[in-house]
Amino acid sequence: MLVVLVLLAWIPHFRHLPFPKWPEQYAPILVVGKTFRNEEVLLDGYSYDHCIFENVKFVYNGKTPPNNIFPTIRGSFTFRTDNPAIEGTALLFKGLGFLKTDVNMIISNPSVIVREPGEPVE
Repeated sequence: MLVVLVLLAWIPHFRHLPFPKWPEQYAPILVVGKTFRNEEVLLDGYSYDHCIFENVKFVYNGKTPPNNIFPTIRGSFTFRTDNPAIEGTALLFKGLGFLKTDVNMIISNPSVIVREPGEPVE
């Protein structure tokens, strides 16, 4: 009972926490015409212009706006984040059908995914 009261007392505190903001003076690192194969590609802090991404793992944590100009994506790709808000949004979009079904996602906490009864946790 005491634990529940303590948790309830903290709820108003969390409601008023400010959302993180992107830097106002944002100047991403520009990468032009590069081909990425079988590697992790960081999206935070970078702008990719006319790059080719082949069988890559995109890593995005929401610290800066993503910026890809005319990308070419070949093969498959995986998406990974360490930010629970980005992960939740990506799962929401995938569940609503806004993402292609072949987008692989690395989930940091697989127990949060709603599954069919008896479906195994990966």
